[in-house]
Amino acid sequence: MTKDGRYRDWAGLPPDLTWSILSRLSTAEILEKAQGVCKSWHRVCKEPSMWRKINMHKNNDLGFMGFLTSASNLRILRIAMCREIRDGLLQAAGKLPFLEELDISYCSFEAETLRAVGKSCPHLKTLKLNYHVVGYTDDDENEIAIAIGESMPKLRHLHLSGNKNLSNTCLKAILDGCLHLEHLDILALRFWNKFGKLLMIAYVYGISMYC
Repeated sequence: MTKDGRYRDWAGLPPDLTWSILSRLSTAEILEKAQGVCKSWHRVCKEPSMWRKINMHKNNDLGFMGFLTSASNLRILRIAMCREIRDGLLQAAGKLPFLEELDISYCSFEAETLRAVGKSCPHLKTLKLNYHVVGYTDDDENEIAIAIGESMPKLRHLHLSGNKNLSNTCLKAILDGCLHLEHLDILALRFWNKFGKLLMIAYVYGISMYC
């Protein structure tokens, strides 16, 4: 409503101005509120250009995850603290051929989920995982590391925070499989033996690394 008591004609806004307004909203705000304002907003909300970047936080609705199957132009997907994303992400992976960055921190998933993402998203360059508070076993974490090395050859940036017992075998699998890697972040690693350090020195010429 304007200062003189009249209601704004949101449907009459130019398309480029509508897009500029909607692009500032969160994913949930667009899906749950904005697209229902009027027909013109609903139309803009359905445009592929609106869905090149998605941020989800504390949403465990698999139907909501299934929405990703219609976001084929998506470049960046960040999902935080969504405990059960395995089925939704498996469903969406095959529909995201242009995905370049994936952040699934504090989420529950399996090695096969990442393997499916790697095979379905050939342009993936950045992967960020944070295992803190999720409750993975050492075997789970190492299987995930191997899946990354086997299915994501074009990775340039890899962040593995909370993987406390990454084995030398799994580290080697990542370095062997991700030949374009430029940045490797393995924060919170408990055990970093001499062989692991030598292995890293042998493989990571030109790679910035934090541990």
